[in-house]
Amino acid sequence: MATRMVRHAFAASCLIAIFASAPAWADGWRNTTCLHIAGASTCTTQWRYGASSQYLPWKVDARETAASAERERKWLARCRPVAKEDALGISRYVYAASGCEFGKIED
Repeated sequence: MATRMVRHAFAASCLIAIFASAPAWADGWRNTTCLHIAGASTCTTQWRYGASSQYLPWKVDARETAASAERERKWLARCRPVAKEDALGISRYVYAASGCEFGKIED
């Protein structure tokens, strides 16, 4: 038990040291994820550079937003989704038209 705590404390201190000494990138991000199971561990790190591949809320196109809202309005008018409980008590959506579960807007 003590060795597991020591290992976790060591791993945490290493991660803190890595993140504290790493330079900050203004045009990208880095994500490190570690998984510890039954005494074994593995870590993966993802880097992404450049803002062009990221979703930035201040760069949302107003035309795309309007087109998306129009598609959703058409889908709701055609499909009229209603949540109903099945025999197991699980809520499932029922649609007024076929193909609505796949996002179909027109017949």
